[in-house]
Amino acid sequence: MPNIDDNCPLTPNPDQADADGDGIGDACDPDRDGDGVLNNADNCPTASNPTQRDIDGDGLGDICDSDMDGDGIPNNQDPDADGDGTDNTADNCPNVYNPYQIDTDGDGIGDACDSDVDGDGVPNDSDPDSDNDGIANDVDNCPLTANPDQSDVDSDGIGDVCDTNIDGDKQPNISDNCPTVYNPDQLDANRDGYGDACVSPDAKWDSSCVTLGIGVVLEEKVKIGCGTTIGNFSVIKRYTHVGRYVDIGSNTVIGEYSKVNNDATIGSNTRIGARSKVHKGASIGDNVVTGMYLSLKNSASIGDRCTLGDKVEIKANAVISDGTTIGDNTSIGADSLIGLANTIGSDVAVKQSVTTGSYVHIDDKASVPSGAQLSDSTYFP
Repeated sequence: MPNIDDNCPLTPNPDQADADGDGIGDACDPDRDGDGVLNNADNCPTASNPTQRDIDGDGLGDICDSDMDGDGIPNNQDPDADGDGTDNTADNCPNVYNPYQIDTDGDGIGDACDSDVDGDGVPNDSDPDSDNDGIANDVDNCPLTANPDQSDVDSDGIGDVCDTNIDGDKQPNISDNCPTVYNPDQLDANRDGYGDACVSPDAKWDSSCVTLGIGVVLEEKVKIGCGTTIGNFSVIKRYTHVGRYVDIGSNTVIGEYSKVNNDATIGSNTRIGARSKVHKGASIGDNVVTGMYLSLKNSASIGDRCTLGDKVEIKANAVISDGTTIGDNTSIGADSLIGLANTIGSDVAVKQSVTTGSYVHIDDKASVPSGAQLSDSTYFP
């Protein structure tokens, strides 16, 4: 091959392979995949991955890792390949770790893998504010995931909502026994699964059946065991993980980024913070107010006169009782039942086979597909 035509004139490469099409052959290209990360520092040197995402921290980037969450189950056999707690069939980014399932534009594609996060028709790489959170990409610590508060626990420049190692202790969130508290040693003296840095090894409690009194304040990052009863007027601070079958009393405040597991009962007049995740089978009482980006999983039961914030995602088979107000840009799952006198905000996506009761008010730009059953008195402006 004459030098003038050779894409690696000083390195033998008869095949002239050039994966990124930059005119420099792979045999001599310092960045073979063209992702801006040099080969010797690239955790997937032959697959473009500019974010270098590596959720299991094994040194192999997710895009080229056959077991990205490091659970010993190959991706193609793993029901939750990315290890974010949401099964592949329900995950809006099944190959990208996104435990909060945030979907800013409500198009069914999570922000973590959406090429147009805010749905404005401008691709992320050309959009000055890709996630539409009011913070320009060049100063946004999570440019593809809306996070107006820019919370960054470990001050590494990557916002918590898109950081696979929130506390910066080199232990990925999915395997960290204190995911939001720096504890590189992962000490767990009593072997309860919770690191000593965030739950004292001397704590005396039965994680399967605890009753907490009225007005209890649970500090950030607490893990609450299954079957716990939490009294009325309690405050559950952000990043709290609530186990299954928990009964949370009325007038409780649940902080941002909290995760409430299956079949929990959440009392009336409770306020659920933004970006929280409530798993399937949960029962949410009357007059509950939720923040933005809340994710309600399958078969949730939502009481009367609740107010659900903007950009909430309601999964399939939900039962939404009378008088509830559903905020803008919400996605309502298939086969859901919407009760009497509900108000559904602008740009709501109503999925197939949804049934609405009488006097439901559907605002501008809502999307209602064929198969939805709307009552005679459903109101469109």
